[in-house]
Amino acid sequence: MEKYFIMDENELYKFLNDLRKSKLKGELDTEEKLAQQSGKWRDTLEFDVLEMCTKHYSEKVIILLN
Repeated sequence: MEKYFIMDENELYKFLNDLRKSKLKGELDTEEKLAQQSGKWRDTLEFDVLEMCTKHYSEKVIILLN
């Protein structure tokens, strides 16, 4: 069973912003990470959490994702 961490808006923003920076640097596009995407995007973030983030109420987070 996976544990979920509850983040406030600022923690979520920082986490997603760090992921965005890693993605832009190509750090999340390794063969290993691409092959391990059965339950997590780039073997890093659960798909349901990613989906929740796209629907997040926070304008700060929505702007980051767009």
